[in-house]
Amino acid sequence: MSHGLPDTLSVISGEERVLQGTDLRNAMRRLPHDDRLVVVLYFYLDMPLPEVAAVVGGAVGAVRRRLYRAVRRMRPDIVIEEAI
Repeated sequence: MSHGLPDTLSVISGEERVLQGTDLRNAMRRLPHDDRLVVVLYFYLDMPLPEVAAVVGGAVGAVRRRLYRAVRRMRPDIVIEEAI
C-alpha cells in the first residue's frame, strides 16, 4: 500500500535518517491521542480504513478525515529531502 507517498525513494545518510525520525516522533507526540492512534493503525500497522474505524469505533469517513487532518498537522514539522 503506497499511502499516497512517492514511489521513488531517495538514498539518505544515517544522520539524515535519524533527524527525520526525530522530526516524525516529535510531530506524532504533538498530535492528540485519537489522531495519533489512527495514524499508527493506518500507517504503521497497515490496517485498512474499515478496520481502523472498527478499532476506534467510528465511521470510515470520520476516520479518513481524522487521518487527513493529522497528516496535515504533522507536515510542517517533517522535512523530507528529495533526491535530484
